[in-house]
Amino acid sequence: MRRRPLFQLMLLLDVILFGLASFGANYLLSYEKVEGETYLVVMAVAIAIYLVVRVVGTSSNRVALLAHSRLSDRIADSLMSYGLEDTYNMQRRVDKSRRNSDTQDTIEEAQIIKLAANSGASYLSRGVNRHWKYVQKRLEKGIPVKIILLDPNSSEKAFKNKLNNGNEGADSKLPLEDIIRTAESHPDFQVRFASTGMSCTVFLSHEVAYFDPYHVAMDGGRISNLFFCMKFRSMLPTEGISHFEMLNKHFETLWGNSITLDSWMESKKREHPIAQETRE
Repeated sequence: MRRRPLFQLMLLLDVILFGLASFGANYLLSYEKVEGETYLVVMAVAIAIYLVVRVVGTSSNRVALLAHSRLSDRIADSLMSYGLEDTYNMQRRVDKSRRNSDTQDTIEEAQIIKLAANSGASYLSRGVNRHWKYVQKRLEKGIPVKIILLDPNSSEKAFKNKLNNGNEGADSKLPLEDIIRTAESHPDFQVRFASTGMSCTVFLSHEVAYFDPYHVAMDGGRISNLFFCMKFRSMLPTEGISHFEMLNKHFETLWGNSITLDSWMESKKREHPIAQETRE
């Protein structure tokens, strides 16, 4: 419970107890033969109930909440005023499952799909069996899908491959064959490759954005992809632009500074074994 709702609840309980005590006292006054001991009993009961409410409401954890949650309130209020709708701690299984479910719901309602990611396997790979079937259904309905992936031949990708694989070999997660097959069968499916600027995964629909920042923290011999994700909705803040719009601008900047799938295949087929083998 956040600080403001807790304060409001305690105030409500105080008002209810005051009202009940006042009603009880006035009710007793309407009887002429009520003994003084009855008033004392009613007073004692009212005091006891009030003490219970106060003790429960001022327990150490609730006092700490009232005293120290100002930072969390400021963070939440600031982000929500710019479109924050949900957060997911991807190290928690329940949050990870909820994020996947929410993403699939977003895809099913999307009027456009935009994705900027390292490999896009969760969305584009038929073998991963996570979001692809939902993306495929939108493609079949003529919904445009725009994808930006990190260039497998870029220095950034070589660095991450080295950390993950112990060498600079090809990325096994890149579903290049699936991507080419989809591009050939769906004209609304556009793919580009960027060599710089891929600092996060951004997934957008026409009104919702998911933001996953990247890092190179090693866990178990690989870069951990279990970090923190935020979901933003399109809105109009009182100052500046919404975080949804900021992420959309981020995507469009990458789109304008990347190369098409066909151009990448032509320029890289002699340098990148996967591209050459796939074309053959």
